[in-house]
Amino acid sequence: MGVSLDRESFREPIVKWVLLLVALFFGAILLLLANSSANESYLRRHQALVDQQRSKRDLGMVIEKNLMLVGYNLHEMADAADEREVSFLQEDVRKEVTLIEQAMAVLSQGGELETRLLTNFGDVDEIRERIAYSRPSDEGITIEVIELAPRVVNLQNQAKDLARLVRQRLAAKSDGESREARDDVDFRLKTTMASLLRARETSNKIYYDTTRQLGVLESVKRRATERLRWVTFLATTVLTGFLVTAGAVTLWHVARLLATQRQAEDDLLRTTRTLQTIIESVPLGIVIVGRDKRVRRANQSALRMMAYESLDDIVGKRCHATLCPAGRQSCPILDLHQRIDTSERILITNDKRQVPILKTVIPIVIDDEEVLLEAFLDITERKRAEQELKEYAEALRQSNIKAETANAAKSEFLANMSHELRTPLHGILSFASFGLRKIETAKPESLRDYFKSIQQSGEVLLALITDLLDLARLESGKSVLERERFNLADVIAGVVEELRLVATERDLVIDFPTPDCDTILVADSAKVAQVVRNLLSNALKFSPDGGTILIEVARRDALLTVSVQDQGVGIPEQELEAVFDKFIQSSKTKSGAGGTGLGLAICREIIHAHHGRIWAENGLFGGACFTFEVPVLATEPEPTQTPAFPSNLLSDPAIPSADALVETPGASE
Repeated sequence: MGVSLDRESFREPIVKWVLLLVALFFGAILLLLANSSANESYLRRHQALVDQQRSKRDLGMVIEKNLMLVGYNLHEMADAADEREVSFLQEDVRKEVTLIEQAMAVLSQGGELETRLLTNFGDVDEIRERIAYSRPSDEGITIEVIELAPRVVNLQNQAKDLARLVRQRLAAKSDGESREARDDVDFRLKTTMASLLRARETSNKIYYDTTRQLGVLESVKRRATERLRWVTFLATTVLTGFLVTAGAVTLWHVARLLATQRQAEDDLLRTTRTLQTIIESVPLGIVIVGRDKRVRRANQSALRMMAYESLDDIVGKRCHATLCPAGRQSCPILDLHQRIDTSERILITNDKRQVPILKTVIPIVIDDEEVLLEAFLDITERKRAEQELKEYAEALRQSNIKAETANAAKSEFLANMSHELRTPLHGILSFASFGLRKIETAKPESLRDYFKSIQQSGEVLLALITDLLDLARLESGKSVLERERFNLADVIAGVVEELRLVATERDLVIDFPTPDCDTILVADSAKVAQVVRNLLSNALKFSPDGGTILIEVARRDALLTVSVQDQGVGIPEQELEAVFDKFIQSSKTKSGAGGTGLGLAICREIIHAHHGRIWAENGLFGGACFTFEVPVLATEPEPTQTPAFPSNLLSDPAIPSADALVETPGASE
């Protein structure tokens, strides 16, 4: 709203102008008297600034000194000979880092820092020094302090990690573990020292920048003193001339003032109307909040977002009850003293709906009163889009993981298959080639040996293909279990008789005591026999001549448990699970009796199809013990887990079918 002014209202500004001229006249006289006092006051302020820079330099020196001590203690810690020395050095590092953090806190907030300087290594005498640093409230935190803080925290974490690695080195029980731990300590020490060097570079900036600033202050002091003398002289001269011409200018100024005041009134009225139109037209919600946290003003966009009919419905309400559900003492501007707040909040509408908004709050001054200007935007659609994007990204990530897993499994399967199939095929082709070249000259005994070798390689290849087909059918769920009621003990006894000749040739004893429990089982007897046959065959392969293989059957509740214990070399603890994977053999038997590494994988799939489980462990007196348990009354199997390689690989055109490789009837043993 405009204010009408007349000529009488301008008398007061004119009187003020005349009084100002008189004041300037007497001010010229007082200026000379105040010159000496101002100079002294300036020197005091300059000295306070110098003291502040010196304190900042001393704090930088404290940080630099303690960083050097941290580096020394870290080197000592890396070469520590016992746990006690590590703990002592770690405590020293913690104290030094604590002092560095205290110095940085003083640099950031001001205050006092009490440092201690030891005069000898006995820690008997010490000198205490108090560094007082007065930090102006309007001074920003230096970038060096901001950069140094996370580096000190990172340095402290790396020091803890170094202490842990040194303790591992001290606790190493073998030379190999000790060397490995020593390498870890050396690597961690190098990375920690690199972090320390970066922290020292930052602390050097604090020290050298303040030292350079002290030199600048001294130069400024000299120049300022010289300028002060010239300014005093020039001010006196100029002011005298100004007073002479001021009288003539006064009349012109009065006329100009009248025109300017009227123009200013018109401009203010137009500006007010334009600003009001803009505020009411913008799509942003704009609210004015007083320091009492009550709403003073709101535009139409804000009223629509908050579901209010008119301005009177919201004026006087507390902002925390409608603009955002923050605590009464947690306003970023009024309570936490921030200069600006830009954040995502929740808008509480008049009908109790919660609307996500992006809000910016800044303090402004209106009519000599500081109020808060809050501008906010409805981001409901953006939030919905972000959520949809996250869900899409997660689905895409899962798809990529599945694709990469399938591709890796296929590559691994093809690599293993190529190796396992190529070995017997090379044997067949090689001996067939020998026979063809020497068919006219070779003796019948040699040809018999060639054919025998070809037959052996073919049997190996046939067994491998049979195992692969069995495993593929089991993993794909296409293998049908022929359930029947049978005596598990009789099946095991039949398998023992099959392999009795192999055991006799190596002077091995297969001990299968008669079970003292009911061994009736409803399952696929042929596949259960295949599991027992594979486990017993492995035991025969890896048992020393003259040893004993123990087969035991026990019943626990509704489960039958079968264990096969040999007296071989056993299995490393870290490989007890891996031996059931395809083409995986124990590291202790890879160069021994060998095999394709498919037998145990087939056993696992058969047992899982019967809702059972199979595992391996080492015996108390040596050797390995393979155990499986199945329910007495087997039910329909649940869908198996995703196989380690896709079952449709066997139909891949790049992989020859079993019929193309072997045409011998009766392929299954």
